[in-house]
Amino acid sequence: LISMIPTIVLQIFVFQVLNNIHLYNSIIGVVLLYSVSDIVVIYIFREYIKKIPISIEKVALLNGASYFQIYWKIIFPTLKPAIMIVAIYKMIGIYNDFYIQFLYLPTKKTVSTYLYNFVDPYNMDWPIIFASVVLLTIPIIISLIILQKRVSNNVANIINK
Repeated sequence: LISMIPTIVLQIFVFQVLNNIHLYNSIIGVVLLYSVSDIVVIYIFREYIKKIPISIEKVALLNGASYFQIYWKIIFPTLKPAIMIVAIYKMIGIYNDFYIQFLYLPTKKTVSTYLYNFVDPYNMDWPIIFASVVLLTIPIIISLIILQKRVSNNVANIINK
């Protein structure tokens, strides 16, 4: 039922809630909004958890391990690649996001909203805008080059499953 309501309409209620709990125009409110998981993150974790045989957990229980120990010593290490993929996915999404940052942090400038300073309805300085966009993509490109091998191996494991 909730998927039938357009996201833009839901923003009215989200805005009212953040405003009522005094988290509007605060980093904590935006972090709270970004912490809500999406379907891609759920799918990635689901595929990694499906790879863990239930027999390992049963054997650990029989050997006297608590549920916390099973999670911390068996499940969590298996999920480290998935956590890395989700962290990269979320980092790029948050870094490129304009809408939430512009709407919920009006007095604070982020990377995406700072570009909006160069937009003017009467006079736009396109060379500065394009140079800024190129400079803003450099951290993403560098991080993906550094983590390319891990990301491609983990994505291939998810797809092949």
